[in-house]
Parts: sequence; C-alpha cells; structure tokens
Amino acid sequence: MVLAPDLFWRQQAGVDLGYTESDFGAAIGFMQNTDFPLAIQDLTTTVSALRALPQCNGKVASLGYCMGGLLSYLSAANAGVDAAVCYYPGSIEGHLNLVDKVSCPILIHFAEKDHYISAAAVKSVQDAFADVKTAVIEVYPGVDHGFNCWERPAYDQKTSSLAHGLSLSFLAKAY
Repeated sequence: MVLAPDLFWRQQAGVDLGYTESDFGAAIGFMQNTDFPLAIQDLTTTVSALRALPQCNGKVASLGYCMGGLLSYLSAANAGVDAAVCYYPGSIEGHLNLVDKVSCPILIHFAEKDHYISAAAVKSVQDAFADVKTAVIEVYPGVDHGFNCWERPAYDQKTSSLAHGLSLSFLAKAY
C-alpha cells in the first residue's frame, strides 16, 4: 500500500507539478515556503494513520526524491518509520544533527554529478553516517540529480534500474 500525503496543503491544496521550467520554479517556491516542523507533524500523523489501517502489517517505510528525500530522512529521525529510502535528498547536510535520532535502516542515493547537492555535502553525509550500521549510502558515478526520473533530461536508465533494485532489496530486508 502507498500513501502520498499532500505536504503543500497549507500553501495550496492538491499541487500537481510536472517538469517544465515554470513548474520547477513553482516547486522551488513551495519548497522554500514549507514549514518543515509542520510537515514532519503531518508525516507523523500519516505514519500513525497507515499503521491503523487493517491492510497494514504495522510497518511503514518512507521513500522520497529531492525534497521528498529530505523529508524521508527527517521521517526516519522524527516520524517513527521502520525504514527510509532517500533519493538525492536536497539540503540534508543542514540536518545532520539528527543522525543520532535515526534508529531505522536508511538508504540514501546520491548522484556524483549532482548540480544541487555538492560533493562536500555528500561527504558530510557519509561522514555523519559512518558509524551507523543500518545506513547505506550509494553514490552513482557520472549521473546528475534526477537520474531516476524518466521525465527529466538527467534520467539514466541503467542507474535508475540499479538504484530501484537496491531500494527494493533494501526494503525487503527491512521487512
């Protein structure tokens, strides 16, 4: 079962953006105006609601891309998920003070040539998680931010397939 909460509802309910230049600009605006503590409250409520459903076995994972990757990490630290998968989580380096709160398995995918997440930021994440045995950090050579999205110019089928397979395997082991 999958649930995708509307985390922009406080700004505009039902936001549905594509990958055009104007949509990208709108996405940046929504992201910059997101109240992350309130978003985490929403995610915590979402996790509780999922667990209460009879179709749920009680375990909940979080998976996100870009800002969603950051929110997946923040969910691992604050929302009580059982596993987290984070694809190119933007601005994660500004939240590394929460690494000690991550008690579930976490998989983080980075693009080596990411023009939004610097190599220094990736290194800081690797260093912060160095002693966390349940953390897996993958850096994919030669690809850019968005390598997993077939609607973006950065899409790389081989890397996307590899990351997808690793994510599924990771989640299977976590459950």
